[in-house]
Amino acid sequence: MGRYLEQHLPSARLEIIPGADHDLAQTHAQLVAHHVLKHLSEP
Repeated sequence: MGRYLEQHLPSARLEIIPGADHDLAQTHAQLVAHHVLKHLSEP
């Protein structure tokens, strides 16, 4: 699903987080926040 979304959403980029599962926003919160902030700061 991630690869599909990456191909169909403008400006989307798939980031693979090793060891992460569907609850990655809880188990890898700092890394997820980093990627979200990086995405939001790009033109």
